[in-house]
Amino acid sequence: MNSPINHLEFNLSPRSRVHSISTRKGYLLRSAGISCARQLARSKSASHIKLELGKHPIVQGLKGLGLEKMVAYVYTPQYQSILSPALESFAV
Repeated sequence: MNSPINHLEFNLSPRSRVHSISTRKGYLLRSAGISCARQLARSKSASHIKLELGKHPIVQGLKGLGLEKMVAYVYTPQYQSILSPALESFAV
């Protein structure tokens, strides 16, 4: 019998860059974000995760989202992220 840990992927992921677009006071703003997951575990097997919702007031809203089916599980105990100020702006 295989242990569930055999189905998880552990790796050091390289840095990735993401560009985000937002609006403020009639301008489109483009910002960049850089992230790096120093440790990462990922699985797409439903047997690897169990979602337990506690008694916090926000739980009722979460239950209404239909979170019964897991698509993927990602655990990143060491994660770094940098968000830049707006790099460009365009009037709209």
